[in-house]
Amino acid sequence: YSRHTSGGRKEALASYSRVSDEVTGLVEQGDSTQPQPLQKDVSHQAFIGTVFNVLSTIMSMLMGSCAKLAAEHGLPVMEIVLARSVSMLMFSAATVAYQGHDPRGNRRRLLVVRGCCGTLGISLWYTALMLLPLTDVVVFGFLTPLVVALASPVVVREIPSKMVMAMTPVCILGVILSVQPTFLFGGEQRLNTLGVVIAIAQACVAATVKLVVRELRTSESSAVIIFTAGLYATVVSSLACAVVPGQWVTPRTWQQIVLLIATGLSAYIFQLFMTMGLRRVRAAPAAATAYLTVVWGMAAGILVSTHCSIRT
Repeated sequence: YSRHTSGGRKEALASYSRVSDEVTGLVEQGDSTQPQPLQKDVSHQAFIGTVFNVLSTIMSMLMGSCAKLAAEHGLPVMEIVLARSVSMLMFSAATVAYQGHDPRGNRRRLLVVRGCCGTLGISLWYTALMLLPLTDVVVFGFLTPLVVALASPVVVREIPSKMVMAMTPVCILGVILSVQPTFLFGGEQRLNTLGVVIAIAQACVAATVKLVVRELRTSESSAVIIFTAGLYATVVSSLACAVVPGQWVTPRTWQQIVLLIATGLSAYIFQLFMTMGLRRVRAAPAAATAYLTVVWGMAAGILVSTHCSIRT
C-alpha cells in the first residue's frame, strides 16, 4: 500500500509539473506578444497627443496676438473675453448636439471647477497683458509647466519623468534669456506690481485647468469640457460687460470686428487642440510644450519684420 501510494504521488507530481510548464509557457508567450500592439497603440496615441499640444501652442500665440491687437484698438478686457467665450460656446454646443452627449457631463463638480478656473484664468491673462509688457507676461506664464510638474503626482497621480523635471528649469532659463524680461534685464519703467501678481496668479490657474482637463479625460468628451468652459465664461463675461463700467464698447470699425472674430475662433481651436492633447499625453509633458510659444512668437516677428522690409 505504501509503495502504491508513493507511486501515485510521483505520477501526480510529474503531471502537475508538466501542466505547470505548459501554463508558464503560455503565459510567457502571451506576455511577449500581447504588449507589443498595446505599446504601439500607446506610442501612437502619445504622438498624436503631442501633435495636438504643439498645434495648441501655435493657436495660443495667435489668440494672444489677436487679443493684444484688439486691446490696442480700444476694446476692453471683458469684451474680448466675451467674444472668446461666445465662440467657444457656439462651436462646442453644435458639436455636443451632433455627437448626442449630455451637455451637463458626468463629473459635474470637476466641470464646474474647469469652467470657473478657465474664466478666471483668461480674464487674468488679458488683464496682465494690459498692465505688463508682452515679454514679461510670457515669462510669468511659463511658470505653468513647473506648477503642473510639481502638482501632477498629487492631483492626477502621474509622476513626471526625471527628464521632464530636469529640463523644466532649463527651459524656463532659456525663455528668460530669449525674451529678456524687463524685470531682470532692465527697462524704461518699473513693472506694475499688480500686474506681476496677476500674471503669477494666472500661471497657477492655468496649471489647475490643465490638471482638471487631464483628470476629466476618462469621463467626458472634449466637446463637453469645452462647452462647460464656454458656458461659464459667457455668463461671467456678460455680467461683467453689463455691470462694470467701461467693459463694453460697441465695435465701430471693421478692424475691431475682425479682431474679435479672430480672437474667438483662435480661442476655440486652441481649447480643442489643448483638450485633445491632454487626453492622450500626461499632464507634465503636455504642459511643457508651451515653451514652443516663444519659438512661434520669434518666427512671427521675423516674418513681420521681413514683410515690412520688403514693402519698404
